[in-house]
Amino acid sequence: MLKIKFEMRSPYTHSLRKDEPMQNTLENDLQKQLFFDGMRALSLPDWEILDENGLLAFKSPCKVPFMDFMYASVTQENFEKAKRFYLTKPFMWLLYTDLKAPLLSQWGFKGPEINCEMILSLAEYIPVATPSTIEIRRVTTQEDYKNWISTAADWLAQDVALVDEFFGPWIKKGISIPYLALLNREPAATSLLYCGSHDAAIYCLGTRQKFRRQGLGCAVTHACLLEAKNRNLSKATLYASLQGMRLYEKIGFKSIQTLYEYAYDPKNGA
Repeated sequence: MLKIKFEMRSPYTHSLRKDEPMQNTLENDLQKQLFFDGMRALSLPDWEILDENGLLAFKSPCKVPFMDFMYASVTQENFEKAKRFYLTKPFMWLLYTDLKAPLLSQWGFKGPEINCEMILSLAEYIPVATPSTIEIRRVTTQEDYKNWISTAADWLAQDVALVDEFFGPWIKKGISIPYLALLNREPAATSLLYCGSHDAAIYCLGTRQKFRRQGLGCAVTHACLLEAKNRNLSKATLYASLQGMRLYEKIGFKSIQTLYEYAYDPKNGA
């Protein structure tokens, strides 16, 4: 069993306790609220949080770039804080507007990659049957866990060991529920559900390249939504690419805001 705690690693790091209330920086963003809530249920050494004057940044000890991102207004002061916080690690600056793109480009940022935060009311959600060709498994065995990790690594184009390092604690400690979709008995797609006290968030939604456009993305999403609805939760949220929005809109999700992701690598930046 993994032991979980947040450690103070620098003057810019904010350590969290399970009983600590959320900060105002999160009140208007359900996805961030739920992720922050999930982080409080973990106790991972060297996972750092900077929460200071409207700047919220996360840094993980993992090599995969899933957790090194920040939310803040674009100012020189915030940029300098971010560089001191991340040191040599690449990171992403997440914004709700692209008006500062020229300045970010001048500083060495690349992008943006555009995503949308989407929300669905679970009271209005109507479950659908899974196609007979698709099998959905809630991951409970070691074999299914290995298949979930390898499938996620495949569609994420990441090393299996690195994906295991990042997602393993969330799954093995029971913080999140993983679902695996199989097509003709072959692992094909993944999803990961986090259930908060009132709402749910869905992560790691993806399908291996050769299995796309066969309903697997919908199937693993529905598995998460059915579980959340059965727990009498209020809403479900996820981040979707512009290409994936139509899929989730058909299920019932609605876009509430656009997210612009700008990537920075200290090796190439200002």
